[in-house]
Amino acid sequence: MNTTARPSTRSMLVAALALGLVALTATSASADSGPVEYSCEFGVGDPEGPGEEGSGTATASFDTAVPDGLVVDVGDQVTLNPFTGTVTFPEAFVTMLRDAGLTSLEGGGEAFLFVDGGEGELYAAFPWGPVAVPAEGPLTVELLEGDAESYRVQDAGAHRILMSGFAFWVETGEEEPVAWMFCGSDDEVVVDTFQARQATAVPVPTVTVTTAAPVRPVLVQTDAAQGDDRAAGAPVLGAGALVLLATAVGLRRAQRSSSRRH
Repeated sequence: MNTTARPSTRSMLVAALALGLVALTATSASADSGPVEYSCEFGVGDPEGPGEEGSGTATASFDTAVPDGLVVDVGDQVTLNPFTGTVTFPEAFVTMLRDAGLTSLEGGGEAFLFVDGGEGELYAAFPWGPVAVPAEGPLTVELLEGDAESYRVQDAGAHRILMSGFAFWVETGEEEPVAWMFCGSDDEVVVDTFQARQATAVPVPTVTVTTAAPVRPVLVQTDAAQGDDRAAGAPVLGAGALVLLATAVGLRRAQRSSSRRH
């Protein structure tokens, strides 16, 4: 199976749905991921050339990996993978496929999602099939686990993952898809919901630094001791000087007495 259609063909299908070139309405908008009826345009043959076309109602149910009751913080990334669902083709489309001689179908598709209050669209691409075309009655296909873009939460509060439409193409190994279908809704179809809260700031631990009091050096005051030494020594030196002086005076007197005798 060739899972890649020619870019011009696939781009035309996607653009027709995303830009609303075909007036499509849903008969109900579910508040959960239950079955919803979509208005569809479809055809067998090259969408850019001659082929049989028609319109009808498809019933589809889609779901993401978002669990019930999910609560995240603002700034978190919400993962939508895997993107799953089931689609029951319009009966008129199944009749076209059967009349074209197709007995087994497989292909791919895209879903167009967005989060209310968010910016831009989120895309989910998925494969499906192979499935056998029934001899009569409806045809329901199950999406194989698709790849959906994730969403980074921007605001606190309740959020809804909404869907505006989806596209299918049928491939048989040729370069072009042999059949195509795109379905859309003018209403908001809710696929999932979640809650977001403001992120709680993580407290920064406080580190207390205890600074020891500076140790002052012990000052030894030597000036006072030296002064005391000098004060104590003064009398000693004075007494010695007096002794010398008295001795000198005594000698002087003795010399004078001796000279008088002679």
